[in-house]
Amino acid sequence: MSLPSKEIKAARYTSYSSKLANKEFMNVEVITKEDLQAFRMQLLEDIKSLLQQGRDTSLGHIEGYKTANVRKILGCSVNKLVSLRVARKIRTKKIGGTVYYNKEDVKRLVEEGF
Repeated sequence: MSLPSKEIKAARYTSYSSKLANKEFMNVEVITKEDLQAFRMQLLEDIKSLLQQGRDTSLGHIEGYKTANVRKILGCSVNKLVSLRVARKIRTKKIGGTVYYNKEDVKRLVEEGF
């Protein structure tokens, strides 16, 4: 006696899906809570050290005036500062969104009577 075709398809599908399930479980690695805690602590230490390095380097290298300070010293507008930058009469450094103007160049412009 033979089985109807619907029952045969269901049996084949079940056996195929169980084979896939077995393959997926063979590639799984078990991670314990202790492993995750150790990873978390290492990650936090790495982030702290990177932040400390960034703080040390960024604060030590800023030697210049911000835009508002230069405007007060020279008594000029923002557009005039932009034109001085384009003409390369004043050097700048942009860190983040803040523009820093070279102190020596600002001093030179003041001495020239800008």
